[in-house]
Amino acid sequence: MEKRLPQRTVTGDDPTNPSLALPCREGFARGQRPIGVMSKQWPATMGHDQRPSMRVLILGATGRVGSLALARALVADHAVVALVRDPGRLEAGPGLTVLAGDIGDASAVGGAVRGVDAVIAAVGPHGNTIKDERALEAGMRNVVAAMGDAGVRRLVALSGAGIDVPGDRKPWLDRVASRVVRRMARHVVGAKQREYDVFSAADIDWTALRPPLVTDGPPQGYRLDLRLKPGARVRRADVAAALVDQLTDSRFHRAAPFVLPPTES
Repeated sequence: MEKRLPQRTVTGDDPTNPSLALPCREGFARGQRPIGVMSKQWPATMGHDQRPSMRVLILGATGRVGSLALARALVADHAVVALVRDPGRLEAGPGLTVLAGDIGDASAVGGAVRGVDAVIAAVGPHGNTIKDERALEAGMRNVVAAMGDAGVRRLVALSGAGIDVPGDRKPWLDRVASRVVRRMARHVVGAKQREYDVFSAADIDWTALRPPLVTDGPPQGYRLDLRLKPGARVRRADVAAALVDQLTDSRFHRAAPFVLPPTES
Protein backbone atom coordinates (compact mmCIF):
# COMPACT_ATOMS: atom_id res chain seq x y z
CA MET A 1 0.00 0.00 0.00
CA GLU A 2 1.27 3.43 -0.91
CA LYS A 3 2.25 5.56 2.07
CA ARG A 4 -0.02 8.56 2.45
CA LEU A 5 1.87 11.81 2.14
CA PRO A 6 1.24 14.73 4.50
CA GLN A 7 -0.96 17.57 3.32
CA ARG A 8 -2.06 20.90 4.66
CA THR A 9 -5.15 22.57 3.22
CA VAL A 10 -6.45 26.11 3.73
CA THR A 11 -9.69 26.85 1.89
CA GLY A 12 -10.50 30.20 0.38
CA ASP A 13 -14.03 30.49 1.76
CA ASP A 14 -13.18 29.51 5.33
CA PRO A 15 -13.52 32.60 7.59
CA THR A 16 -10.51 31.37 9.57
CA ASN A 17 -8.37 31.21 6.46
CA PRO A 18 -5.28 33.31 7.25
CA SER A 19 -4.90 34.34 3.63
CA LEU A 20 -8.20 36.24 3.85
CA ALA A 21 -6.47 38.74 6.08
CA LEU A 22 -3.99 39.68 3.37
CA PRO A 23 -4.00 43.25 2.07
CA CYS A 24 -5.77 44.15 -1.15
CA ARG A 25 -2.57 44.90 -3.04
CA GLU A 26 0.82 43.28 -3.29
CA GLY A 27 2.87 45.94 -1.58
CA PHE A 28 2.74 49.32 0.03
CA ALA A 29 4.80 52.40 -0.55
CA ARG A 30 6.31 54.71 2.01
CA GLY A 31 3.55 56.40 3.96
CA GLN A 32 1.01 53.66 3.19
CA ARG A 33 -0.05 50.86 5.49
CA PRO A 34 -1.60 47.52 4.59
CA ILE A 35 -5.33 47.21 5.22
CA GLY A 36 -6.83 43.78 5.78
CA VAL A 37 -9.56 42.41 3.54
CA MET A 38 -11.59 41.46 6.60
CA SER A 39 -11.75 43.30 9.90
CA LYS A 40 -8.04 43.11 10.74
CA GLN A 41 -5.89 46.15 10.07
CA TRP A 42 -2.41 47.26 10.95
CA PRO A 43 -2.71 47.99 14.69
CA ALA A 44 -2.22 51.57 15.74
CA THR A 45 -0.67 50.38 19.00
CA MET A 46 0.56 47.09 20.36
CA GLY A 47 -0.39 46.74 24.01
CA HIS A 48 0.36 43.95 26.45
CA ASP A 49 -2.65 41.97 25.21
CA GLN A 50 -1.39 42.18 21.59
CA ARG A 51 2.05 40.65 22.00
CA PRO A 52 3.34 39.25 18.71
CA SER A 53 3.49 35.49 18.33
CA MET A 54 7.04 35.59 16.98
CA ARG A 55 9.78 37.98 15.98
CA VAL A 56 10.48 37.22 12.33
CA LEU A 57 13.17 38.37 9.90
CA ILE A 58 11.84 38.67 6.34
CA LEU A 59 14.35 38.75 3.52
CA GLY A 60 12.95 40.02 0.23
CA ALA A 61 10.24 42.03 2.00
CA THR A 62 9.79 44.45 -0.91
CA GLY A 63 9.35 41.73 -3.54
CA ARG A 64 6.07 40.64 -5.10
CA VAL A 65 5.59 37.73 -2.70
CA GLY A 66 7.74 39.06 0.13
CA SER A 67 5.70 42.25 0.48
CA LEU A 68 2.54 40.18 0.85
CA ALA A 69 4.24 37.94 3.41
CA LEU A 70 5.29 41.05 5.33
CA ALA A 71 1.75 42.37 5.42
CA ARG A 72 0.36 38.96 6.38
CA ALA A 73 2.88 38.59 9.22
CA LEU A 74 1.93 41.98 10.64
CA VAL A 75 -1.78 41.17 10.45
CA ALA A 76 -0.99 37.93 12.32
CA ASP A 77 0.60 40.05 15.09
CA HIS A 78 4.15 38.88 14.46
CA ALA A 79 6.89 41.43 15.04
CA VAL A 80 8.78 41.77 11.76
CA VAL A 81 12.33 42.79 10.95
CA ALA A 82 12.81 43.57 7.25
CA LEU A 83 16.33 43.66 5.81
CA VAL A 84 16.12 45.58 2.53
CA ARG A 85 18.60 47.19 0.15
CA ASP A 86 16.49 50.36 -0.09
CA PRO A 87 14.89 51.17 3.29
CA GLY A 88 13.09 54.08 1.66
CA ARG A 89 10.66 51.59 0.12
CA LEU A 90 9.26 50.67 3.55
CA GLU A 91 8.15 52.73 6.50
CA ALA A 92 8.80 51.42 9.99
CA GLY A 93 5.71 51.26 12.16
CA PRO A 94 4.17 49.30 15.02
CA GLY A 95 5.55 45.79 14.80
CA LEU A 96 7.90 46.57 11.88
CA THR A 97 11.63 47.31 12.06
CA VAL A 98 13.32 48.23 8.78
CA LEU A 99 17.07 47.65 8.41
CA ALA A 100 19.29 48.61 5.48
CA GLY A 101 21.38 45.80 4.07
CA ASP A 102 21.72 42.92 1.68
CA ILE A 103 22.12 39.18 2.21
CA GLY A 104 25.49 39.48 0.53
CA ASP A 105 26.71 41.47 3.56
CA ALA A 106 27.47 38.96 6.31
CA SER A 107 27.63 41.67 8.97
CA ALA A 108 24.23 43.11 8.03
CA VAL A 109 22.66 39.65 7.99
CA GLY A 110 24.19 38.80 11.36
CA GLY A 111 22.77 41.95 12.92
CA ALA A 112 19.33 41.35 11.43
CA VAL A 113 19.13 37.72 12.59
CA ARG A 114 20.14 38.51 16.14
CA GLY A 115 17.09 38.40 18.41
CA VAL A 116 14.59 36.86 15.98
CA ASP A 117 12.76 33.55 16.36
CA ALA A 118 12.58 32.61 12.68
CA VAL A 119 13.54 33.71 9.16
CA ILE A 120 11.44 33.93 6.00
CA ALA A 121 13.61 34.03 2.87
CA ALA A 122 11.69 35.30 -0.15
CA VAL A 123 14.69 36.43 -2.16
CA GLY A 124 15.69 35.65 -5.72
CA PRO A 125 18.55 36.34 -8.10
CA HIS A 126 18.84 39.82 -9.59
CA GLY A 127 19.36 38.45 -13.07
CA ASN A 128 19.96 35.38 -15.21
CA THR A 129 23.75 35.09 -15.01
CA ILE A 130 26.23 32.80 -13.31
CA LYS A 131 27.22 35.76 -11.15
CA ASP A 132 23.64 35.94 -9.85
CA GLU A 133 23.71 32.22 -9.10
CA ARG A 134 26.83 32.57 -7.00
CA ALA A 135 25.55 35.69 -5.26
CA LEU A 136 22.36 34.00 -4.04
CA GLU A 137 24.32 30.96 -2.90
CA ALA A 138 26.75 33.17 -0.97
CA GLY A 139 23.88 35.15 0.51
CA MET A 140 22.16 32.01 1.80
CA ARG A 141 25.46 30.86 3.30
CA ASN A 142 25.52 34.16 5.21
CA VAL A 143 21.95 33.56 6.41
CA VAL A 144 22.63 30.00 7.56
CA ALA A 145 25.85 31.04 9.31
CA ALA A 146 24.12 33.93 11.08
CA MET A 147 21.28 31.65 12.19
CA GLY A 148 23.81 29.23 13.64
CA ASP A 149 25.65 31.99 15.49
CA ALA A 150 22.40 33.39 16.90
CA GLY A 151 20.84 30.03 17.73
CA VAL A 152 17.90 30.58 15.35
CA ARG A 153 16.52 27.27 14.09
CA ARG A 154 13.50 28.00 11.86
CA LEU A 155 13.83 28.97 8.19
CA VAL A 156 10.94 29.14 5.72
CA ALA A 157 12.19 29.68 2.18
CA LEU A 158 10.37 30.58 -1.02
CA SER A 159 11.72 28.18 -3.63
CA GLY A 160 10.21 26.97 -6.91
CA ALA A 161 8.82 23.90 -8.62
CA GLY A 162 11.74 24.00 -11.06
CA ILE A 163 14.37 22.93 -8.55
CA ASP A 164 15.19 19.28 -7.94
CA VAL A 165 14.70 17.70 -4.53
CA PRO A 166 15.51 14.10 -3.57
CA GLY A 167 12.41 11.92 -3.85
CA ASP A 168 10.55 14.37 -6.11
CA ARG A 169 7.21 13.26 -7.52
CA LYS A 170 6.56 15.45 -10.56
CA PRO A 171 4.21 14.57 -13.46
CA TRP A 172 6.03 14.01 -16.75
CA LEU A 173 4.53 17.16 -18.27
CA ASP A 174 5.89 19.26 -15.41
CA ARG A 175 9.27 17.57 -15.70
CA VAL A 176 9.33 18.63 -19.34
CA ALA A 177 8.26 22.15 -18.39
CA SER A 178 11.02 22.30 -15.78
CA ARG A 179 13.61 21.38 -18.42
CA VAL A 180 12.28 24.13 -20.69
CA VAL A 181 12.47 26.68 -17.88
CA ARG A 182 16.00 25.58 -17.08
CA ARG A 183 16.97 26.26 -20.69
CA MET A 184 15.29 29.68 -20.84
CA ALA A 185 16.25 30.86 -17.34
CA ARG A 186 19.15 28.59 -16.60
CA HIS A 187 20.81 30.73 -13.97
CA VAL A 188 17.59 31.80 -12.25
CA VAL A 189 16.72 28.17 -11.60
CA GLY A 190 20.36 27.45 -10.85
CA ALA A 191 20.44 30.18 -8.23
CA LYS A 192 17.41 28.76 -6.43
CA GLN A 193 18.90 25.27 -6.66
CA ARG A 194 22.12 26.46 -5.10
CA GLU A 195 20.16 28.28 -2.39
CA TYR A 196 18.24 25.08 -1.59
CA ASP A 197 21.42 23.00 -1.54
CA VAL A 198 22.91 25.35 1.07
CA PHE A 199 20.07 25.48 3.60
CA SER A 200 19.00 21.85 3.15
CA ALA A 201 22.49 20.73 4.18
CA ALA A 202 22.50 22.94 7.28
CA ASP A 203 21.60 21.85 10.79
CA ILE A 204 18.42 23.94 10.96
CA ASP A 205 14.67 23.35 10.80
CA TRP A 206 13.92 24.45 7.24
CA THR A 207 10.89 24.27 4.97
CA ALA A 208 11.11 25.16 1.27
CA LEU A 209 7.81 26.08 -0.36
CA ARG A 210 7.65 25.35 -4.10
CA PRO A 211 4.82 27.06 -5.96
CA PRO A 212 4.31 26.06 -9.61
CA LEU A 213 2.90 28.77 -11.91
CA VAL A 214 2.04 31.81 -9.75
CA THR A 215 -0.85 34.11 -10.72
CA ASP A 216 -2.32 37.34 -9.42
CA GLY A 217 -5.81 37.69 -7.99
CA PRO A 218 -7.60 37.40 -4.66
CA PRO A 219 -6.64 34.53 -2.34
CA GLN A 220 -8.49 31.28 -2.93
CA GLY A 221 -6.80 29.06 -0.36
CA TYR A 222 -4.04 26.54 -0.84
CA ARG A 223 -2.79 23.11 0.14
CA LEU A 224 0.71 21.76 0.61
CA ASP A 225 1.62 18.41 -0.88
CA LEU A 226 4.82 16.55 -1.70
CA ARG A 227 3.25 15.53 -5.02
CA LEU A 228 2.96 18.12 -7.79
CA LYS A 229 -0.42 18.38 -9.49
CA PRO A 230 -0.15 18.51 -13.32
CA GLY A 231 -0.51 22.05 -14.65
CA ALA A 232 -1.19 23.54 -11.22
CA ARG A 233 -1.49 27.29 -10.66
CA VAL A 234 -1.57 29.09 -7.33
CA ARG A 235 -2.34 32.66 -6.30
CA ARG A 236 0.52 34.87 -5.18
CA ALA A 237 -1.42 35.89 -2.05
CA ASP A 238 -1.78 32.24 -1.04
CA VAL A 239 1.93 31.59 -1.47
CA ALA A 240 2.60 34.50 0.90
CA ALA A 241 0.08 33.16 3.41
CA ALA A 242 1.75 29.74 3.27
CA LEU A 243 5.15 31.28 4.04
CA VAL A 244 3.79 32.85 7.22
CA ASP A 245 1.71 29.82 8.20
CA GLN A 246 4.77 27.58 8.03
CA LEU A 247 6.49 29.54 10.78
CA THR A 248 4.50 27.51 13.30
CA ASP A 249 3.62 24.37 11.29
CA SER A 250 5.92 21.43 12.05
CA ARG A 251 4.54 18.98 9.48
CA PHE A 252 6.95 19.96 6.72
CA HIS A 253 10.17 20.54 8.64
CA ARG A 254 13.15 19.70 6.41
CA ALA A 255 10.83 19.11 3.44
CA ALA A 256 9.98 20.93 0.21
CA PRO A 257 6.23 20.71 -0.43
CA PHE A 258 4.50 22.22 -3.44
CA VAL A 259 2.00 25.03 -2.87
CA LEU A 260 -1.12 23.99 -4.76
CA PRO A 261 -4.75 25.09 -5.20
CA PRO A 262 -6.97 23.95 -2.31
CA THR A 263 -8.80 21.19 -4.21
CA GLU A 264 -7.81 18.67 -6.84
CA SER A 265 -9.69 18.74 -10.16
